[in-house]
Amino acid sequence: MAGRILIAAGDWTASILPAAGGAIGSLDWTGRPILSRPPAAAYPMIPYANRIARGRFRFGGVDHALNVDGPAAPNSLHGIGWRRAWDVAKADARSCHLTLRHRPAGPKDPDWPFAFDADQWLTLDPEGLTVRLSVTNAGAAPAPAGLGFHPWFRRRLGETLTFRSEGVWLSGPDLLPTVRSPSEAAAFAAGRRVCGEMIDNDFFGWDGVAHLDAPEGPRLRLSADPVFSLLRLYTPGRGDAYAVEPVTHRADAINDPDLADGAMTVLAPGASLAGDIAIRLETSP
Repeated sequence: MAGRILIAAGDWTASILPAAGGAIGSLDWTGRPILSRPPAAAYPMIPYANRIARGRFRFGGVDHALNVDGPAAPNSLHGIGWRRAWDVAKADARSCHLTLRHRPAGPKDPDWPFAFDADQWLTLDPEGLTVRLSVTNAGAAPAPAGLGFHPWFRRRLGETLTFRSEGVWLSGPDLLPTVRSPSEAAAFAAGRRVCGEMIDNDFFGWDGVAHLDAPEGPRLRLSADPVFSLLRLYTPGRGDAYAVEPVTHRADAINDPDLADGAMTVLAPGASLAGDIAIRLETSP
């Protein structure tokens, strides 16, 4: 198992940590950190993104209880991909392909009760980073699945975040979604500062592009394929990093299967859910 894989292209460099959740350890441009929250600057959320309430859900007429011993307890958080060692299928100077195989210990496995195979392809080119995520149902019956990418962007003085969405799921005190609202969407469409306040919400109807702009530069563009129909924004009131997370479903969506948008995908045996995310320099005004 490789401890660290270094890749580079143009002015970009990155370190990949297969044994530490398949995480990106660093992403730099001209020696300046773009992603920064050691030891994991970014990581995959597989086979679900964000929280499941109290780690409990019902699927196919069966009740399941997941481990909740992480930072979001009493809720489960971000799936199991970020907690597992990944295998290196291939690596070269600019890219690497990581794989993860999960076979549950039994039908009530508290890590995740459904078999899946996951892949990450991480590639640098002179314009930036592309991450392709995929999860495949490796079981004999339909299973819920989701994807997300959790990058920690280095917070910069005076930084603004700009993106378009239809609205936001506002969270209650337990940080689980409670109210579907159009509020805040307009503020981010016009560009909003990301310092000094706590936000931890899913924005639905995201158009797949977000701009991160600061006086000190560079201007960055985060984009994702349409399968990532929501953007999770987590801005701690303090600290040197914040997260802008493309996700395929809303937090706790597994407990709300009738969602009009942001529902979890149910994969048939052998079926896959996949999509690309990119972090690049913004080249247009």
